[in-house]
Amino acid sequence: MAQAQTVQNAPKGYGDGSMTSGSSANPTDWSVGWHPLFWGCGLILLANLFLWFWNYAFMFTAGLNSASWEFTLYYRTLFWGELIVLGIFSGVWFGWLIRNGRAIEKQPCSPAEETRRIAILWSLVGATSLSIYMEASFWPNWDGSWHQTMVRDTALTPTHIPMFYFFFPLSVILAVGTYLYGRFHITSLYGKEKGFPWSFFLVISACVLSAWRSPPTNGATACGSPKRFSRCRSIGRSLSTAGWPRGCSRCGAKPCCGCSRSRSRPTKRRGRVPRPPRSSRRWPRTNGSGQPNPGTSAHGEETRMAAGTTDVTDIAEAAERQRRLELKALREKKYRWVDWKWDLVFWVTAVFVVAGAADITKQLFAGDWDFWTDWKDPQWWPVVTAFATIIIPSALQYIQWTAWRFPTGATYTACCLFFATWVGRYFQWDLAANYPMNFVWPISIVCAGILMDWILMKTKSFLLTSLIGAHVWAIAVWAYNYVPLAGFLQPAYFMDHVVTVADVQGIVYIRSQTPEYLRLIERGALRSFLGETQYVSLAFGGTAAFAGYWIGQFIGRYLAVWPIRRYLKTV
Repeated sequence: MAQAQTVQNAPKGYGDGSMTSGSSANPTDWSVGWHPLFWGCGLILLANLFLWFWNYAFMFTAGLNSASWEFTLYYRTLFWGELIVLGIFSGVWFGWLIRNGRAIEKQPCSPAEETRRIAILWSLVGATSLSIYMEASFWPNWDGSWHQTMVRDTALTPTHIPMFYFFFPLSVILAVGTYLYGRFHITSLYGKEKGFPWSFFLVISACVLSAWRSPPTNGATACGSPKRFSRCRSIGRSLSTAGWPRGCSRCGAKPCCGCSRSRSRPTKRRGRVPRPPRSSRRWPRTNGSGQPNPGTSAHGEETRMAAGTTDVTDIAEAAERQRRLELKALREKKYRWVDWKWDLVFWVTAVFVVAGAADITKQLFAGDWDFWTDWKDPQWWPVVTAFATIIIPSALQYIQWTAWRFPTGATYTACCLFFATWVGRYFQWDLAANYPMNFVWPISIVCAGILMDWILMKTKSFLLTSLIGAHVWAIAVWAYNYVPLAGFLQPAYFMDHVVTVADVQGIVYIRSQTPEYLRLIERGALRSFLGETQYVSLAFGGTAAFAGYWIGQFIGRYLAVWPIRRYLKTV
């Protein structure tokens, strides 16, 4: 996240972080540091728009038979065109990054220029996040609707060609290019001597596996020198660019709050305090009768001991005073907020990668149970959906609570998932495949996210949140979505049978790729529990959500936060 930044000794042409006018430019102005974000996201959206209209126009007329001449003309040509364009783009871009980076790698960099480069780095991260959303949420929704409509499923389908052969490699190219930019342009953070950061390795792996990872939260230098960024990053956590006062980074109170967590730990001294001379640490030498040896004086030895002890005490006190003065000066330093753009770019670009990760997880584990109204049954829907939807909210909950003590991780993820699922259902299922929205409407987990965040805020324990919040999550997901579902569970007389409205939808809208699953029979072992399938399913759903919660904790702890912490120790 963008932290409190200071821009000092800025060269001509850059301001000091405040509002500027005339020809003076701020290194984080939209047209200076953030312009790659708009160019990159704009080009990705244009490519996605072109591919969407291309598929919408030709997939049912030329994409059904892969042996036809029309398929070769419209889709094999598109396939090779995507690979050629991506190959040329990656070669030119990587070559420019390496050649230009080697020319400026050893040149001195002012704090203002470094701030501009970090803004460009974040712009590339934002473009990568948008590409990951396209490959993990937008196009998988269309791929799912295609499989439910057409029986044929090969490597080259109208939906596979844009998803697997354009957006997947594009995300990898953008992730590698982002690392190369940081490697040659921000050497204080990603120089050769720092090694290859695990965070970039996991970003690239996420692009390949269509998984997710939180962007690294590197900010511009806050203390004038790039080397001092790592020293003041702990203070920077409490200096939110939202304007919060400085205080305890754990409990959020002022430094004088008295909280044991807010007391600063003594830092290790760089040098050892010199020890007194060896002779001054000995007792006066005596002979066997207890009298001082000839040539020695007990009074002289005591005097030397006292003098040596006084010197050591004075040196230690002076070093302690100097250390306290340095910490006081750093704490009372007049920080300047670069601007609010860091926070806006971080939270907005994070929406895409979080939404993509949450949506692809739900599609893989609970796809059909969320796609169709007639699959939202009382037996398996509460179990599978609770497990599939809690994984990514748990990871985000750990990240936001550990980094900023924000009890908003699950709610933030739920809102991102709500946005991604409705975009996918409307454009890919309703417009492209002509399924009505009242048949393919997605569930919402916003209520469950709010409740789980509230439990974490009150208990301040991930263990208690997993024990209590997992069962609350399963019940809240079912209860919140039962309201729109209740109307489809009303009885209807159809084809000489009494069925529900949801069953009528499932019969009328034929899905050729749907697995054999009939709610009309619903033969399950849970019927042995006195016929109360719903309550037993909710209990099992809470247990499954408990397991999913700790899977998400593993993702947040060891695939998101641990690589960043490990790398910052080397900065």
